[in-house]
Amino acid sequence: MKKRIMKRLFGFMLAAAIIISSMPAVFAAAPPEGAQITDIYSPWAEFDIFMAQAYGLGEEGTYSNFRGGATWGKFAPVYTGIAEAFGRGEGVEMAEIGDYLTRGTVVTLLYGLITRVLVDEEGPVVGSSEALAYFVDNGLIKGRASGDYQLDNICTVEEMIIFSLRAYEHLRRVTGDYSSGFFWQVNGGQSTVYLLGTVHLSDISIYPLSGAIEAAFDACENLVVEVNVAAMSEEDAAYIAQSELIRDGSTIADYISPELYEIYAAVFELLGIPAEIYDYIQPWAAMLALQNLMLMMGGESADSTIEQLLGMDMRFMLRAIEAGKNILELESVRLQIDMFGSLSRELQEVLLAEVLAAFVNMVSEQEDQEETEEQANMAYMALMMMLEAVRTGDEEILGMLLGVGVEYEPPYDEYFYKLLRGRDIGMAAGIAELLEDGENGDYFIIIGAAHFMGEGSIIDLLEEMGYEVERIR
Repeated sequence: MKKRIMKRLFGFMLAAAIIISSMPAVFAAAPPEGAQITDIYSPWAEFDIFMAQAYGLGEEGTYSNFRGGATWGKFAPVYTGIAEAFGRGEGVEMAEIGDYLTRGTVVTLLYGLITRVLVDEEGPVVGSSEALAYFVDNGLIKGRASGDYQLDNICTVEEMIIFSLRAYEHLRRVTGDYSSGFFWQVNGGQSTVYLLGTVHLSDISIYPLSGAIEAAFDACENLVVEVNVAAMSEEDAAYIAQSELIRDGSTIADYISPELYEIYAAVFELLGIPAEIYDYIQPWAAMLALQNLMLMMGGESADSTIEQLLGMDMRFMLRAIEAGKNILELESVRLQIDMFGSLSRELQEVLLAEVLAAFVNMVSEQEDQEETEEQANMAYMALMMMLEAVRTGDEEILGMLLGVGVEYEPPYDEYFYKLLRGRDIGMAAGIAELLEDGENGDYFIIIGAAHFMGEGSIIDLLEEMGYEVERIR
C-alpha cells in the first residue's frame, strides 16, 4: 500500500511542478456589481493588493475605498501587523495626525518602523527627510515624474497598502526571511539569461523571493515561460478541444479494460458528466482533468491556501503584463497537448487507472477512508516540504519529492522521459537561441523546477553547449 501511495505522490508532486497552467479568471473579472469607483483598485495596483491580502496585512476593513484617502483608522491595522510580525508590537502615539494621511506621512511612519526593527531606535519623526531617501534608495517608492514624489498629496488607500507591502517585504529580505529558490545566471552568449525554477501551485509561504531574483526580473526586457497562456488564441483553444476528443468513431471503452471503464463511467457520472461526453474523451485528457480536479479539491487546509495564483510563473506573468515586458514562450500549448497525445495507449490506461483509484479514494466515505486520509495527509505534507525546499533552495529535497533520478519501470519510464528529459532537449535549444540573440535585451526564464534537476537536465545541457551556468542564492 505504501509503494502505491508513494507512486501516486511522485506523480502529483511532479504535476504541481510542471503541469500546464491557465490564466486565473479572477484577474479578468469585472468589478463587483454596484461597487463605487473608490472601491475599485487601479489596474496597476491589483496584484500588489492581492499579495498584501495574502500576507494578512491589515484587516477586512483595510481593503475598501481603494482610491479614497487613507486615514489612520485604515493604516493602523497594517502598521501594527507589520510591527508585531517583527517583534515591535508596541504602538506609536498618533493623536496629532489629521483625518487623512499624506504620502509623506505614510512613508515616514513606515521608515520609522523599519528603523525600529533594524537598529532598535524609537518611533518615527514625522517629516524626516531620511525617510524619502531610504525609500528611494531601496526602490520602495517611485516618482510620478522625475524627482517628484508628491509627498504632500493625500495618500490613497491603495498607495498606503502598496507602500506597506514594499516595506514589509523589504524587512523580510533584510532580516533574511525570504526564499532563495532555484535561480541561475547563464553567461557566454550575446545576451544574459536568468533561469528560475518554479512550482505552479503555491501558497504565500514562499514569498518574498530573494532580492537577486526580483532585481533580475526588473532588469530584463523579456519574460520567457513554458507556455504563454495569456496569448492563447481561439485557434489554440479549438485545437485543445479537438485533441482531447476521440474522433475516429471509437470510444474510450475501446482503449481501456472493461473493469477500468466501469470505474471510469461511475466517476464521471458522479461528476455530472453524461456518457455522450465521457465516452469520447481521450484517456490522457480524462487523466489530466481528474488530476487537476484533485489538486483543486486538496488545495485547502486549515492554515494554508494552495493555488495557481501564487505560483511563481503566474505571479511574474501578471507583473510582466503590468510592466509592458515582452512575454515569450519556449514551447506552445499545442506542443504540450501533442506530447500527452503521443503517450502510448498502455501508458495512458495505466495513468488513468492510477488517477481514478486516487480519486475514488479521495471522495469515498467507505471502508478505505483510512487510506484516503493517509494519502491526503502525505500529499499535503509533501507539498509543504516542497514549498519549504523552495524557500531554502534545497535541490536534494525537492528532487526527491519530485521523483527526479528515480529509476522508473515501463511504462512509467516513458511518462517521466516525455514530461521531463525529452522536453529539456527542446527547451535547452530554445534557451541557447536566446543567449545568442544579443539584440533584444536580456531574458528572465521561468520553467518547472524539475527541468533543472538531475542528470540530463537543462542545466547539464547548457553546460555541455559551453555556457557558464552559475547558481545564485
